[in-house]
Amino acid sequence: MPADDLQDLIRSTQSDLARAGEMSSMRKDPYRLTLAALSATLAVFGRSVTRWERAVADVIAARDPLSEEDRIALKSELLQAVENGAFSGVRKEAQRMVRTLDRRLSVQIGLAVGAAYVLGALSLLAVLFFLQLGPFSRAAESQDAWQKLMQTNPDPRPALSLAEVRTDRTGRRYYAGLALWLDPARPPSASQ
Repeated sequence: MPADDLQDLIRSTQSDLARAGEMSSMRKDPYRLTLAALSATLAVFGRSVTRWERAVADVIAARDPLSEEDRIALKSELLQAVENGAFSGVRKEAQRMVRTLDRRLSVQIGLAVGAAYVLGALSLLAVLFFLQLGPFSRAAESQDAWQKLMQTNPDPRPALSLAEVRTDRTGRRYYAGLALWLDPARPPSASQ
């Protein structure tokens, strides 16, 4: 793929990711942070294409520095030694650039993905807390209270046998004088 087409594809993909992240349905979605991290990662590839184009131009310039008339004038061995030396130097520099780019790219990708994950997790917890959903809901608090009551009163039959059954105005029955344990200490047995 030509470099210009690749640059256009990268810009187009970044634009699509930005539009997807700005949609009204994504404003509160933690995945929008992942979309932003992917867009930032694509920007690094665009810069690396530009650097590679420059490196290739340098290699081409180093491989063909003399005109045809000058080549005829120089001895064949000297020309070959100069070309090989220039090519070798450019190749070493290009390899150094690739290693440096790989390290930087790895660090940037790692930081972007890690930050997106942490921010996504924190924003999810914040949404659950402010909207009182999941473990922060009133139903969860009620469930927790019932669980503690059942743990401190494993057998409610002795307490129910001592309570009085009454009826309210609508005819529903209920226990009056029902004694349940609220402390975590084990309640006394029926024989005590």
